[in-house]
Amino acid sequence: MSERDTKKYDMIIPLGVPADVIAEVERRCDVKVVQREIERGGTKTTVLAFRGTKDALEEAKKVMEELIERRVEEWTKPRRRGPS
Repeated sequence: MSERDTKKYDMIIPLGVPADVIAEVERRCDVKVVQREIERGGTKTTVLAFRGTKDALEEAKKVMEELIERRVEEWTKPRRRGPS
């Protein structure tokens, strides 16, 4: 096995990603959700990240983008109004 197949990496989950999308990505892809402490502008903060191999993270990114795209389409779909 190559290092790409076994070494674990983290991909920070962007703020605002719905919890059900995060759970679905974790369920469908070979990744785990972890907490990471990062430093931004001299301040430490905790963020969520997916942890997995490069291949698994590439798949997770693709799945997350598809799920978010689907969600945005739902949010922007015109809603029918009932009788006034």
